Amino acid sequence: MTHGFTLVTPCGLREVLEAIADFGFTNNPYPITLSLELHLCPEQMALLRRALIDVFGRQRPTVVILAVAIPSYGG
Repeated sequence: MTHGFTLVTPCGLREVLEAIADFGFTNNPYPITLSLELHLCPEQMALLRRALIDVFGRQRPTVVILAVAIPSYGG
């Protein structure tokens, strides 16, 4: 995971999702919205879906996910 043209250190998506799940609700009664711009091939989209379900579960009503999946078929 990167944030273009910044000094943010790249890290894994699952690492970010787990940090949100572990700490995002500690003192926060409000839903968390994840706004994602994704450049993924179909296989990566399936991995993303699995990671979201694994980390947040299917029933987590406090996470709203807004994702724009931009298919990427290049290497």
